[in-house]
Amino acid sequence: AWQVLGLTADPGVLEVNLPVCHSWADYAGWMGALEEAGEAVGLRSWKQQGERTEGSGGGNHLLWGGPSLEENPFFGRPAWLVGILRYWQHHPSLGYLFSGRSVGPASQAPRPDEGSAGLLDLDLAHSCLEQLPAGDQRVPIGETLRHLHADRSGNTHRSEISLDKFWNPAWTAGCQGLLEFRALESLPHHQWTSAVALLWRALAVHLLEPSNRPTGLRPWGAALHDEAMLPGALWADLEQVLAELAAAGLPLDPAPLRAIWEWRFPVLLHWREGEAELTIRQALEPWPLLCDTPVEGGSTSRFVDSSLRRFEVITTAAFRQHHRLQLQARPLQLPAGEAERPVAVRYRQEALFPCLHPCLPVQIPLRLDLLAATGGQPLRSWRLWQECEVFEALTAEEAAPSASQPVATPLRGAFQDCCSIDLRL
Repeated sequence: AWQVLGLTADPGVLEVNLPVCHSWADYAGWMGALEEAGEAVGLRSWKQQGERTEGSGGGNHLLWGGPSLEENPFFGRPAWLVGILRYWQHHPSLGYLFSGRSVGPASQAPRPDEGSAGLLDLDLAHSCLEQLPAGDQRVPIGETLRHLHADRSGNTHRSEISLDKFWNPAWTAGCQGLLEFRALESLPHHQWTSAVALLWRALAVHLLEPSNRPTGLRPWGAALHDEAMLPGALWADLEQVLAELAAAGLPLDPAPLRAIWEWRFPVLLHWREGEAELTIRQALEPWPLLCDTPVEGGSTSRFVDSSLRRFEVITTAAFRQHHRLQLQARPLQLPAGEAERPVAVRYRQEALFPCLHPCLPVQIPLRLDLLAATGGQPLRSWRLWQECEVFEALTAEEAAPSASQPVATPLRGAFQDCCSIDLRL
């Protein structure tokens, strides 16, 4: 019957583990109290990056469980649990929009289809669990899923939806019946954090109804990290989730969720003339994992190469009809006509050690030129020095073309029909 608030000093952060919250109001009250207490002693859940704030990288994990092991809601409802796992796999916004900068297979919370399991094994596991007879099925659920919800090294803690505290007798405190959502980063306002928790709670209720559950997994393929991870696609996906909840009688106010999206993907450039409009937003980029590297003390560590960055280029049909873009003096191909297919640009912001492709140069500053559809000279020009800043307008002298410009080769992506153009190619 005790309420326990856990405080643990981790490197660079203070980890706070809340007591069990029996209602959303309990959780929201705790988050407000923690933010007030943190401000009083100079602690905060965000960091300053240039002129704007961004996430600290610290987690804000949500856990589902029950009032006791005897009353755990998941033990006797494996089909409900499978519906939750499939729904999260269908909607990348639930794994990427509220997470930090490090996402994808090398992150601390990879999706099941980014981790150690293949779609076939996940499908087989889900089908088996759906067919279990009535009764307490905690052991088959834990033994089936804990080997699949892991990163590529087999770490069951590093998973978007972790079951290492569900029913895992191999670990101390591994048998608590807990489902842990780890693809959530600490946010700068407790109201935002509580809004995400309310969304999670509404989805749990929504998926109690079998007709609301997906019947299989979605084979995303390369589109998951190419298009589905872009800001526009993530918001469109979340809008679909909110529309489903509203249609089921669970309407949520989208305003705080939209505010999180705006904060997570800040505008780097906005230009408008009549109906012609150009917007560039910071986007997510899955950073690659590097091999084991010796570190001080005789041990090894595995780094990710965080030198790559990406932004999304959003244009209206009127813009594409009357204007064109050049990046680094190379044509930036935009969708034709009314097409809504997004365009993103990947570039190398810095040279780290260790890193992938150490022979490739850093590509900043980036120069972006706006030209008339039939003209030759730039109408406007901008430069980007760092991702934490914005595209700054160039003066006429700075924007003057070089006397000896090389022949411009069009920018291209890593594979046919991909949305992301790679400046390294």
